[in-house]
Amino acid sequence: MKITQIGEILNEKAKTHRIGEIQVIRYKMGLQGKKAIQRLFLISEDTLQWWGNWVLLFGGHRDFMFSLSLDSTDRLWYGLSFPLQNKGMYAFRRDDPKLKKCYKSFNKLYDKSPDLFSDYTMWREVNRSIVDITQVQKINNKTSDGVEAIFIGKAVKLNDIDYEEILTTFDNMIGIYIKVNSGDLEASYENLKEPPPKPKEIWPWSDEVIKRTLNDLPDLVFGVDLETRSRVMLKRNDGTYGHITLVNALNRVYTVVDKDENVEYYSDVHEMVKAGWVLD
Repeated sequence: MKITQIGEILNEKAKTHRIGEIQVIRYKMGLQGKKAIQRLFLISEDTLQWWGNWVLLFGGHRDFMFSLSLDSTDRLWYGLSFPLQNKGMYAFRRDDPKLKKCYKSFNKLYDKSPDLFSDYTMWREVNRSIVDITQVQKINNKTSDGVEAIFIGKAVKLNDIDYEEILTTFDNMIGIYIKVNSGDLEASYENLKEPPPKPKEIWPWSDEVIKRTLNDLPDLVFGVDLETRSRVMLKRNDGTYGHITLVNALNRVYTVVDKDENVEYYSDVHEMVKAGWVLD
């Protein structure tokens, strides 16, 4: 069985589990746009090409994210991961300030509540192979240097997969996901804050500028111009600058991050332009 088939089965069965609400949870945390498709995993040829036998959380840009990985011995590894490859949107840059914050939150949570991790193991991926399988421990330079990903979770042989067990494990890990990604060790599913307000509309640009943005926006994959292999830079008529980090062909969600790492979500280019963003 292919990992994409496993991901699709979990996407369907997740509808009866709390993990099936992950996009609502991410929206309440300010990590996802309101119009996100209610899907657990992204099944994408792009991520398979970049990551091999991985399936990743739908919309999980710069998250400590739910993931699946199938190794060469037909073991399915499932749990939460820090992707560290510098490939597209589905990875932390190693100098990313949010990565350091997540590491810090993870370590503080481990110190405060080690029992939260008692049912899981930790492993690392190097050269697309699972290595260093240990008990969960704090993350430091030794555990993170030279690796492509850091996981915590469980493993099961392909022939012994129990989808309900996997989804129940994900349900139990939601608290860890929320605390680490929010940086609030008291945060929980029950006390998530209200979602952030929608971006304010700013007076429109001239018709010529808007037309240029709508017509000339380059062909994008995860916010990268396919011809130049660089980020698409934007400006807004209030003097701020930003860049697109995500263009999702399934529901056309544009994620714009400004220089202060403030994130705004738009369902299409027209909505983005209406809020004042155009090509720089």
